[in-house]
Amino acid sequence: MNTRAKGRRNELKCKKALEAEGYRAIIAPTPQRWQKAKDGGTDFFGLFDLIAIKSQRIRFVQVKTNVDDTGKAWKNDARAFCELSGSTVEIWIYTDRIKDPHIKVL
Repeated sequence: MNTRAKGRRNELKCKKALEAEGYRAIIAPTPQRWQKAKDGGTDFFGLFDLIAIKSQRIRFVQVKTNVDDTGKAWKNDARAFCELSGSTVEIWIYTDRIKDPHIKVL
């Protein structure tokens, strides 16, 4: 399977899981072929694939497939969002042939 399709499939799984918990989840638009990574792509703030909101709680989510390759710079930038009241920054790591993701909270 194409890695872009696999990643998008996992983002949609994450969105459905959050919606099942009662969150309203907003997923980043599908990236376009001509968009350059240096422009921040289409992720929210150039950092997150999804933002989920429920009552006074906000979850900023980065979805990964098979590996957590978020670097130190990404984590430093993402930590600024942890300072918002009622918010968490999470990395959801989906692994092939394993149903549930591993969720890391910063």
